[in-house]
Amino acid sequence: MVRTLARIHPDRVFAAESAMCMFDLEQPYDIHPEHELTIASPSRSGIHVFAKTGFIKRTLYVPNMQAMSINGVRVTSLARTLFDCARLLPFECMLPIADSAAKAGFDMASLTQFPTTRFDETNRIARLLTYTDPLSDNGGKSRARAVMIAGGYMLPHLQYPCPNPDNPAFPLRVDFIWFLPGDVTVVGEYDGMAKYGNTWTEMNTHVTKQCKRDAYLRKRGVTTIVHFSFDDVIHRELLYRKLDDAGIPRMH
Repeated sequence: MVRTLARIHPDRVFAAESAMCMFDLEQPYDIHPEHELTIASPSRSGIHVFAKTGFIKRTLYVPNMQAMSINGVRVTSLARTLFDCARLLPFECMLPIADSAAKAGFDMASLTQFPTTRFDETNRIARLLTYTDPLSDNGGKSRARAVMIAGGYMLPHLQYPCPNPDNPAFPLRVDFIWFLPGDVTVVGEYDGMAKYGNTWTEMNTHVTKQCKRDAYLRKRGVTTIVHFSFDDVIHRELLYRKLDDAGIPRMH
C-alpha cells in the first residue's frame, strides 16, 4: 500500500509504522494494521476515516521534517521514525525494532534529540533506551524479553556462549540465561516454529538435537531449561508461569 500510494502521491511523506516498513529492521506484523497508514505533516496531527472503504489515514505532526527516499518512497528519517514509533507503539512491539536498529549499528541515544510533548512520551523513550540490547538474536526473542521486563522479572544474559563438545570453535549460545543464588543456573530457549522444519523428518531431527543439547547443558551445570514459544509470549501468563516454576525472581 505504501509503495502504491507513493506512486500516486510522490510528494507524500510516510511516518511512524508506515515509514518503518521501508527500513530493513525486525518489526512485528501487528504494528501494520490493515487499511491504516500514517502520513507526516509539517503542520498538524489528525485522523481521517474514509466512509466508503473504512480506510484510516493518520496524519502525524513532524516539525522540521527531513524526509529521505527509500526505493522511491519518501519517509521520515530513521531516527525520527524510531522516535515516533517509540512514543506511539506498545513497548513489546517497539523493543524488537530498537534491538534490530542497535544491532545494525544505529545509535539509539540519538532519539533524545527530538523534544517530547508529554511526560509519558519521555518515559517511553527512556524505558526503551534503558532496555535496548543489540545482542538480541531476532524479533521474537526481543518481544519475549519485553514481556519478561513488563512482568518485572530479573533480566537475563543474552546469547550466552557455552562450550560445544562437537565443535569447540563454535560455542553453543543459549537465548537467555539467569545465574541465581545457590549455584542455580536457568536457561531460557525461544523455540520459533521455523526451527522445527516443515516435515516430520525435519521436526524429529530438530527434537533429537534439542534433547542432546539440553542433556549437554545440564551436564555443564545448567539446573533448569525453560522452552517457550511465540504462543507463550503472546499469552504472557503462560510464559510467566514457566518462569515462576523455574524460580526466576521478580524484581518488582
